[in-house]
Amino acid sequence: MIAAFRAHKGNVSQTECLTNNYTPVAFGATDYNDYGYFNIETGLWKPPAAFLMMSCVIWCQANFVMPPTVPYTSCNVCAKWHKTQDGASWWDITACPGWTPAGFTNTAGAGLSATDYTDGTWSYQLIMFTTSADGSNSVVINGDPPHTWWCGTAFVGEQPKGQGE
Repeated sequence: MIAAFRAHKGNVSQTECLTNNYTPVAFGATDYNDYGYFNIETGLWKPPAAFLMMSCVIWCQANFVMPPTVPYTSCNVCAKWHKTQDGASWWDITACPGWTPAGFTNTAGAGLSATDYTDGTWSYQLIMFTTSADGSNSVVINGDPPHTWWCGTAFVGEQPKGQGE
């Protein structure tokens, strides 16, 4: 069995991103959520015992205020998957520093992919760390579905094999 999901922000930007802090990325819609393992309310994916593949992109904007202030400030972002078990033990399974596309001094994006194995007791959450060069809390996660998304695939029934097998 394969259980998969693809979540995005549903055209709703996330504005409560404090600079120099970790922020859970909230999602407003799914294109598919086979077997319902992704919880859109909590932003947690808790797949059954399986090998996992995950990918995501986060696009942020600094100085996202109206009217925009000039000159724009720079923005940095780092994306991570936060892995928890029973809400207690945790670690980040992968991280990716962001990039600033040419010509967009007030934006930054991060994309990452990872594989993992879960015994069905772990939950995964996409988080980001962001900074704004001017120190203001005006960083926004872009809500456009192609700009901020997370997808995961669980290959259920597969068990880990020893090295060399």
